[in-house]
Amino acid sequence: VLGAPGGYFFLGLLARAPIATIVSSYRPGTLLWHVASQSFSLDSYEPEYEDGYRGYSVAVGEFDGDLNTTEYVLGAPTWSWTLGAVEIL
Repeated sequence: VLGAPGGYFFLGLLARAPIATIVSSYRPGTLLWHVASQSFSLDSYEPEYEDGYRGYSVAVGEFDGDLNTTEYVLGAPTWSWTLGAVEIL
């Protein structure tokens, strides 16, 4: 799980990639390499998220009582012009 608070002009986002995908994408001697990921947060523009730093903090856990699903939590410390928010996806 990766939070990218600077993604989409600081709207921020959350992405995840399976460990097996990361390991199989590794290229020795290369500083950067592409890893296919699944983005969970929306990439659409919402005024409340402008400069919201969504994804500044991230966590994974069980929050809704359904053991068949995993919830992703991300913080947006400056959501809605510094009000701040925590989202559970």
